[in-house]
Amino acid sequence: MKKKTKIYYVAELNLPSKSAYSIHVMKMCEAFSKLKYDISLFVINKSNINKINKNYNINCKFEIFSIFKNFILLNFIFRIIFAIKILSKNTEKNALFLSRSIIFSLMACLFRKKIVLELHHEITGFSKIIYWLLKNLNLIENLKYIFLTKNLNYIYRINKNKYLVLDDAVNIDDFNKKKKIKYKKTCVYIGSFF
Repeated sequence: MKKKTKIYYVAELNLPSKSAYSIHVMKMCEAFSKLKYDISLFVINKSNINKINKNYNINCKFEIFSIFKNFILLNFIFRIIFAIKILSKNTEKNALFLSRSIIFSLMACLFRKKIVLELHHEITGFSKIIYWLLKNLNLIENLKYIFLTKNLNYIYRINKNKYLVLDDAVNIDDFNKKKKIKYKKTCVYIGSFF
């Protein structure tokens, strides 16, 4: 059997966390693990690793690497340091990096890594300026994309062989927990409408 690609998922988060982003990342890593991919997760910081399976309702069969020793809120400089620390590690040569971090993805392009940037919305702020600059200088040709909606390609105008549109999803087992809620009214977070 052919060996599956090594995947490094890079997430700018501290674990454990109750953010929707952290749940998304942990479920993605679990899904790759169930598909028998060799996956590792890089995060800013992790603590109390024993509670991760319970907190995220997952069966964690992947390695989680902490880049910093303490809880850190990333600013632009720390995002660059975070990216360099990961990219300077001895990672497998043909591995695929997957991230929602704009700065990490752009840095990975400069390091000539195979990188997929998962975008849920339009890039804003200083990251947008850097993105357009590197794109116009043809320095991010090796960047591939996952868009949450097809509308994002209208913004970025990416060649169709360089992106996928993967709609958001839900784990039905987790979603059916509403039966345990005693309240008559239910509120659902759906993200953005664009």
